[in-house]
Amino acid sequence: MQNSVVLKPNETQNFTIQTNWNKKRYFKMDDNEYYLNENDKFEIEILLYLDKSNRKNSLSPEEISKIISDENFLQGTFTSNKMEVNFKE
Repeated sequence: MQNSVVLKPNETQNFTIQTNWNKKRYFKMDDNEYYLNENDKFEIEILLYLDKSNRKNSLSPEEISKIISDENFLQGTFTSNKMEVNFKE
């Protein structure tokens, strides 16, 4: 509940997500091998999934009741614009 953010009408909130790339084009995950071709186009898209019921195990019944009854508590899936990732030096 301490992480709840209340926005006023027309207020925006900015977030920064820092990513790093070790510049290796080949990687293996379990039995799958991947190679990033330098001529392919890569895009990143951020998905924000907000659900009122996904924290039932970590919140008290009073907190859950407060969240569920709050009509201003956002719920849904929000998707950012796609942005091209440029791996070229």
